[in-house]
Amino acid sequence: MAKETVLKQSVTKTEMKDALTSFLRDSGLEAQSNAARLLGYVVTEVVEGRAQGIKALTIAQDIFGRGASFDPSKDSLVRVEMKRLRDILDHHYATTGAEAQVCIRIPKGTYVPVFERRAVAVALAGDEATGGVAHSRRRVAWGVGLTLLGIGLVAVGWLVLAEPPDPGEGEPKVRVASVSGAVRNAEKVALETLSRFRNFAVLEPGQTGTYALTFDGSSAVVKAQFVHEASGEVIVSANFGAQEIGALSDADELSPFRIWLGKTFARNGVMEADYKRRGEAGGDMACSKLTEAYFSNQTDAAHLEARDCIMNRLDQGHNSARLKVDLALLTREEHSDQRNLLPGNALDRASQAARDAVSLDRFDATAHYTLMTVLFATGAVQEGIAAGQRSIEINPFDGEALGGFAARLNYIGEHDQALALFDRSSMFIPGGLKWRDFGYFLAYLGKDDMARAAEAGLALRGLTNNSLYVVALAISHAHRGDAALAREMKALLLEQEPDIRDMFERRAYAPELVEKLMHHLDAI
Repeated sequence: MAKETVLKQSVTKTEMKDALTSFLRDSGLEAQSNAARLLGYVVTEVVEGRAQGIKALTIAQDIFGRGASFDPSKDSLVRVEMKRLRDILDHHYATTGAEAQVCIRIPKGTYVPVFERRAVAVALAGDEATGGVAHSRRRVAWGVGLTLLGIGLVAVGWLVLAEPPDPGEGEPKVRVASVSGAVRNAEKVALETLSRFRNFAVLEPGQTGTYALTFDGSSAVVKAQFVHEASGEVIVSANFGAQEIGALSDADELSPFRIWLGKTFARNGVMEADYKRRGEAGGDMACSKLTEAYFSNQTDAAHLEARDCIMNRLDQGHNSARLKVDLALLTREEHSDQRNLLPGNALDRASQAARDAVSLDRFDATAHYTLMTVLFATGAVQEGIAAGQRSIEINPFDGEALGGFAARLNYIGEHDQALALFDRSSMFIPGGLKWRDFGYFLAYLGKDDMARAAEAGLALRGLTNNSLYVVALAISHAHRGDAALAREMKALLLEQEPDIRDMFERRAYAPELVEKLMHHLDAI
């Protein structure tokens, strides 16, 4: 009668490199993503015999470009990125890479990867003729059992190793899973796309989050559903043909599926709107809600409420990129609108907060976008353009970031580029954004297309708390021949901003654009 045993072998350096190659090929990670570069670095160090040198400082310097002053006890960059990499590895080997013979794992508490060969069952010679079939079946069952055990251990490992999110963040958690293997590509594309966003946490299949994003259907048609887990309510759903999903090999492709994901998951998108509507936004996200309320209705009281919320969170020891982003935006407004000014230079404080946000998460597109807005306000235009480009390189699926970068291109007279980005922003957030209407107004005015400028400007009717919108309304009414309304808007503008030219210059508008705006206003 045959015996069955499990043979274990060490993993060779060649197999280590093959495991890295297989993972990068099958996981769908973008070659230049932080996770891919980080994993390539630590695996190479192990293969080359330099495992003892893998430290937070060396990773920060070699991968993320930090200087010798990097302090891992104060800067969580490496810990955060390593956690994400652990999660990606564990998810891969529990799903797409379930049949991989050699797995890469990075135990918690270290940055050094280990390589584990999945146990393989073999039968020793000597089957009795009368029991050969039964023993063969037993061997198959045992082999499958080992494979399932391997998957189970990986899943349990994720639960044990994953660091819990900051309970003070208050951000939603999203579970992504395919119901059918035929739609696995949609899940892969979704996970890659969602990795660009930082306003929620992505959970592993099987875990219960705030929301679930599920896929079902066939290889020809995929049904995507975004569901509130506790209530079972379907927030939004859509069907996509196979060609509309997009290819993992072209991670920046604006496929219909990726556009839908951008609409759903971007900051201030469908998910956040539902989350806030349900009253579930707490912690840092509650401060974001107040910040957004201020930008919708710019009053001193709204500004103070949002700023106080952020400062209280920071005083309590919370220190997230989201908080720093909102602080930078509000502090920038102290300068731009001369509102609730604190001692010291507002732009210096806004710049520091924005740089802190980037430092906390170098792959947070919103942090780079916010830094861009502050740099433009300081007059550091070229550095601002670089930050804006970095923002949309990290995440080309965020309609607000696309539109915000377009707005700054307007400031320096790049109106054609601005219009192209506004149009792209509209793919993700169709209509209804007043700041984008103002952006269209400014771009068309800069191009001397006053008919289209007036059409965009008049979309701002009723929004007289924002001095820039009042500018657009005054000029647009004047172009349409509504002289009385134009004079009314100009009078209101002068009450709000006695020095109109200074208002434009505080926002670092190009001199040519300032002159065009002043020419139209002086004519009223």
